Amino acid sequence: MPTNLRQPESGADVRTFLIADVRGYTRFTQAYGDEEAGRLAARFAALAREVVTGAGGEVIELRGDEALCVFRSARQALRAAVELQTRFRERLDGQPAFPLGIGVGLDAGEAVPIEGGYRGGALNLAARLCSIAAPGQILASETVTSLARTLEGVRFVDRRPVRLKGLEKPVRVIEVVPEAELPPVPEAPMPGTRVRRRVVLVMGAGALILAAAVAAAVFQLVRDGSGEAIKAPGVGVLDPKTGELLATIPVGTAPSSIAVGEGSVWVLDADDRTVSEIDPKERAVVRTFSTGSTPTDLAVGAGGIWIGNGVRQVRTALPESVSRFAPESAVVDETIPLHRASDAALSIIGQESLRPHIAVTDTAVWVVNPDLSVSRIDPRTNRVVASVPGVQALSIAAGEDEVWIVNDDEEIVEIDPRTTAASKPIPVAAESLTALAVGAGAVWVANPVGGSVLRIDPDPDKPILNTILLEVGVGGVAFGGGAVWATNEITDEVYRIDPDTNDSRVVSQMAAPRGVAVGEGGVWVTSAGPPSAEEALPASSCSKLVYGGAGSPRFVVASDLPLQGPGRAGTQPMTEAIRFVFEQRDFRAGPYTVGYQSCDDSTAQAGGYDLYKCFSNAKAYARDLAVLGVVGPQDSPCAGVQIPIANQAPGGGLAMISATTTYPGLTRPDPGEGENGFYPSGERNFVRIAPADHLQAVADAQLVKELGARRLFVLAEADGDFGADVETAARNLGLEIVGSAEWNPEASTFDRLARRIALTRPDAVFIGGFAFPNGGALVRDLRARLGPNATLIASDYFFPVPDLIEAAGPAARGMYLSSGSIGLPKGELPPAGKRFLEEFEATREGEASPPYSAYGAQVAEILLDAIARSDGTRKSVSRALLETTIEDGILGDINFDENGDPVEAPVTIFRVVGRGRPGLDPVLDGAVLDRVITARAALLR
Repeated sequence: MPTNLRQPESGADVRTFLIADVRGYTRFTQAYGDEEAGRLAARFAALAREVVTGAGGEVIELRGDEALCVFRSARQALRAAVELQTRFRERLDGQPAFPLGIGVGLDAGEAVPIEGGYRGGALNLAARLCSIAAPGQILASETVTSLARTLEGVRFVDRRPVRLKGLEKPVRVIEVVPEAELPPVPEAPMPGTRVRRRVVLVMGAGALILAAAVAAAVFQLVRDGSGEAIKAPGVGVLDPKTGELLATIPVGTAPSSIAVGEGSVWVLDADDRTVSEIDPKERAVVRTFSTGSTPTDLAVGAGGIWIGNGVRQVRTALPESVSRFAPESAVVDETIPLHRASDAALSIIGQESLRPHIAVTDTAVWVVNPDLSVSRIDPRTNRVVASVPGVQALSIAAGEDEVWIVNDDEEIVEIDPRTTAASKPIPVAAESLTALAVGAGAVWVANPVGGSVLRIDPDPDKPILNTILLEVGVGGVAFGGGAVWATNEITDEVYRIDPDTNDSRVVSQMAAPRGVAVGEGGVWVTSAGPPSAEEALPASSCSKLVYGGAGSPRFVVASDLPLQGPGRAGTQPMTEAIRFVFEQRDFRAGPYTVGYQSCDDSTAQAGGYDLYKCFSNAKAYARDLAVLGVVGPQDSPCAGVQIPIANQAPGGGLAMISATTTYPGLTRPDPGEGENGFYPSGERNFVRIAPADHLQAVADAQLVKELGARRLFVLAEADGDFGADVETAARNLGLEIVGSAEWNPEASTFDRLARRIALTRPDAVFIGGFAFPNGGALVRDLRARLGPNATLIASDYFFPVPDLIEAAGPAARGMYLSSGSIGLPKGELPPAGKRFLEEFEATREGEASPPYSAYGAQVAEILLDAIARSDGTRKSVSRALLETTIEDGILGDINFDENGDPVEAPVTIFRVVGRGRPGLDPVLDGAVLDRVITARAALLR
């Protein structure tokens, strides 16, 4: 028996506990109501009692969608778990006997009988295992399987250790797999699985699922070279009846949104900041005019062309104003200001460039404001005449006398065009919701991550939801010509959906179709166009090849960074620093000549990285066999899309090195992301020099000790990673954990929690989780109970500092905030880094450069050194990259662990001092640099 098993005391009463939970019960309740959910819970209870008692166990508690069971024998419990999965997956007349899957967790140990049940650690661990079990899955502790030894008809499959809430060390998890083939896990009778999107500066769940879902399927497109019906960026015209491609019209460099109205077809090129007018009869561009801004949206109707103007200085694609252009002259008639941006809107990270924010009816223009409310503009006066409060609108669409919004990414809401009142929300259980369209008595919503279009028939008694399965990546949707049309930039497909039957078919293939509109005798689709055969990498994304040697280089290295939007001030100097390193090395890496291309993964419309641009760039890198490595990307969601594609590149995984990504799952995938996570081949090809969140947590614990504190209380958001890592590192540093608790950022008051924390007399409190929406209230209540001198520490999830100060007021003063992504300040760079910046800035005519320049140079040097040590194949470069050891480099000493993370890395600590000068720094204004801490991964062991 393994030595790490919990051994009961002599004579102790050992029990095996089984907890079964219905997956998707809350969504089922939202979709079908309490009465239907009650019937479902009764069926679950009856089945659970029948199976458990039949196996010799006892159901000691039922909580609606959860059953707590106890057995005297581990074998009895395991047999019951298998029987439960069998019974809940049975089919009656071809239909599931129970419509939802269940997850099961088991543990065994000493149990203390109490009135109405038991108490003990085994109960808690069984609950934790149940919480991470997927529908149809049985997870057991090592204790249970060791007690059972073997069980006929069942295999015990080792899964990797997982870190569970409340437990100091990772737990070894065993999956119990029946050898007999069971029926498939029931799918919930609703459109897909909801993955709530975090609206703070954190990697979007949608990007992760998108990456995992498309990795294998789409790479065939890279090899096939499909989607080349359109040879240049422009517009394809399809027959509304057959979907046949009738014509192609070259337009701009990156056409995105498209609209039909006022007798023409109008195309927005956000990167060029232009709108082009197409004559629908001649099928040709007749004029192009400037928007005079960074445009987010295009809508046409009510006598005008309506352009959304993007919020400046922040990364969001929401409009801060709307300009009305005259269709005849293309002159601006009026620019209409909207509500100011809110914390919620400014912190959204998602595919906002796919979401329409302006919709036009005959009598009004409807706009999603920067604070996520909706405004109604009267086209007769060009003034905002009404607002729709109480919503968090993410996209909007209009039909005949109908206006609908996607609200908070989890429901749709109708707005009465006469009263501007919002109707009762209709819950939509789906992974992601982007564009929507109205027609045929229904609302149609694109679900890119789920690979579907959702049809919602808004019956006032009971809305009907249907899922029309297409392919992962579907993004644009429009209604017209008696059909629903959808686009998919990943699969290069356009779909036609029959609203009478919900049948769908692919009608056209073109490179990266995005916007779609119907009218004037056609279906009009914008397309990015494929790279030409002469281009090493597509000119729409990448600069010209830079090479200083004779002829052509043998290999190419590309950088993949967002070069549009507010982040450009940092990323442009990075590309210049990378080029400087190539020049210093005479474009050589050992025996190989290497050229450099700077590629952009952003769009002006998105205001930063664009997931679909990230995806298309990754396909281009993988397809071009001359590309031997990629520097980047900057953003974790973009990396989540690109890594799986690069991992399956011909010739082995294409090497990638990032200076800034911090999401832990890129290198340490969660159990739900598959055995290999973002690495379908099973081989690693990605490293980063920035400290991921687990190292930032270590730095926070180290900060507590450096400040002289000894007693630490740890607050963590539910399912957050920071809390457990901070506790582990703190204990290894000899600190005392006087308490830990979860907090809910949706709560409005935290006085009771603050009182509880005060009773533990902590020297410091770490706050894990997100400042939005109510982290400010938490800070205020903690200050009130702990006093003004209490040490409060939070991660960079509490940025931006000005928003924290506004939310918490004077209570924020003195807080410490850590950051793994901002980078070392210039004054903290080691000697080699300072020398590099001196040499580099001399080439920029004395113009100062941000510290990120040093980061760009360091990753370029690491990648070139790996190429020099390789045999010239992609696989060997990736291997050499993981084996890197840097001493006294531009950023100091660097080496990577087996996952591609640095074994230690600097984390910057800021201290909040109060209000700064408005507009000085949208992230750090109001804080000062306090110190830099080198976080050591060894403290997490």
